[in-house]
This record gives sequence, C-alpha cells and structure tokens, in this order.
Amino acid sequence: MAIRYLSHSAWSDAILETIAGATQKAEQAFSSKARRMSENPEKVGKYRILGVAGPGGMGTVYIGRDPFNDRKVAIKVCSVGDPSDNAARLALKMFFSEAQSAGVLENPNILRVFGAG
Repeated sequence: MAIRYLSHSAWSDAILETIAGATQKAEQAFSSKARRMSENPEKVGKYRILGVAGPGGMGTVYIGRDPFNDRKVAIKVCSVGDPSDNAARLALKMFFSEAQSAGVLENPNILRVFGAG
C-alpha cells in the first residue's frame, strides 16, 4: 500500500481548490433559487417587508420593520436549493457562520445581528 504525502503548499492548494469548487456550487445554488423568487414576501417571520435592499450571491436583502420596536431592519434571506444537496448544506453553514461572526462585532459601519434562523 502506497501512502501519499502532500507538501504544505500542495496540501494548501488542494484544500483551496476544494473550497473554491464547493463555494462556486453553493453560489450557483443560491443564484438559481434567487432567480425563481419573482415576488417579494409580505412578511419574513415577525418582520413586515417594506422593500428590497438588493440581491446578492447568497440571497436577497430586504428592508423590513420590526413591529415590537418599530424600527427598520435589514433581513438577509438565504436562498438555497434542495437541503439534501451538499452545496446547499455548505451554503447554509456559510450563511449561519457569517451571521454568527457579524453578530459578535460592534462597529458603526456594520449592521447589528439580532437573530438568524
């Protein structure tokens, strides 16, 4: 049995190629679902939708209103395809990782994260 070892740079290149391929598949899954969404929802969870801030690679960002605090909020909706698909699962992990990472930051140039789900 032959054992193959990768040098650090070869290992790094192999990992980066794998991540790049998975990311590209995830972005394609998001884009195809976003194209199928033709109408804006009236509500997302408890938030009333006022309009669209803009589409993105992972979904759509809506402008909404929090009825409890009567404040405007930005709502990022992740558009994934079939949840059993590996690319869709990776996309959801990336979405929640982004929300969690942004949620711990306090900066006037970064929106606060109130929740994800």
